Amino acid sequence: MNMHYKTLGLLTSLICLVGCNDFLEQSPDDRAIIDEAEKVGELLVLAYPTANHQAFCYAMSDNATDKVSSRRKDDSNKNAYYWEDFTLTNQDTPDHFWNGCYSAIKQANHALAVIEPLIKNGIVPEEYAPFYGEALLCRAYSHFMLVNLWSPQYNPSTADTDLGIPYVVEPETVVLKDYKRGTVAEVYNKIEQDILTGIKYLDEYTYSGNKMRLHWNNKAASTFAARFYSMKGDFQKVLDYTNQVITDEPTSILRQLNTTYKNMNITDAVPLWTRSTQSCNLLVTPQYSNWFSNLYGNYQYGMSFPLYDYVFKGRIQYREVHKEPFVAVKENWQDVNDDGTPDYLGYLDTWYWDAYGSSDLHQN
Repeated sequence: MNMHYKTLGLLTSLICLVGCNDFLEQSPDDRAIIDEAEKVGELLVLAYPTANHQAFCYAMSDNATDKVSSRRKDDSNKNAYYWEDFTLTNQDTPDHFWNGCYSAIKQANHALAVIEPLIKNGIVPEEYAPFYGEALLCRAYSHFMLVNLWSPQYNPSTADTDLGIPYVVEPETVVLKDYKRGTVAEVYNKIEQDILTGIKYLDEYTYSGNKMRLHWNNKAASTFAARFYSMKGDFQKVLDYTNQVITDEPTSILRQLNTTYKNMNITDAVPLWTRSTQSCNLLVTPQYSNWFSNLYGNYQYGMSFPLYDYVFKGRIQYREVHKEPFVAVKENWQDVNDDGTPDYLGYLDTWYWDAYGSSDLHQN
């Protein structure tokens, strides 16, 4: 009888141990296990910043003036115009863009954390190679945007001492990690290393057709490299990389302002402008912003009507040549809104005719 009890007890223990092992082998939550090249590619979808910097950068630029009678007052717009500390952290603010870039960097680093242990003797596994290149370029781009917005512009005589931004190269594994700011020179060196290594591993086959323009590709990466070296002042490399994008037939990748877009209204032009099918769009990524919806002049601090005339001198030249008000393509176009602010939607409707459509403007 005792033997039976012992046997039963042993079997019960074995069953419990098997059950515990099965339970412990399960993931404690719904986290994804990145163990295939395809999953790494999916991870990189969010390695591109979805935050936008144009709204606050534009208000900080020389293109903005105070339109006193504007119907829209906005704290972030005001903070940007007067170069004040921002009081908000929501969409279209510096805080939002800062966090958006580091969020994208985090995604890139998670992808690299999967790939780098697989690299043997400097050889990246073939199925992971294009994602390795894409991740490095994603990381480089976000750091490039951050260092150029939050640090002094690159100056070879001061870059070794100018404070840069933290260059993050691994996923966070602690709640509050202490990051150190490198110098501008150190940040630029790391960006350059990521760009040069990343470009080597890109191919034109991983993403077929128009999907290629939704990810880093050779032309987009070369354009980024040219931009990077222009900031660094290495203009021979700017020329080298630009020549990889603009070939003997440059019109094939230029936006067709004088033909396709010339007679389009804003409703048709905007969707076409951002399509990946447009050969001039080398890289297309989604971003969340109120930038366009308020572009037509509602914000108090933005481009005013006189400044528009000044910047786009073709308009002034047209009036000087013809001695008459500009005649718009659309009959319902108005120079200004009811509150005296410029009607930018109207401007965009007739933009291409205004800036490019008159032979007089070309001659001047």
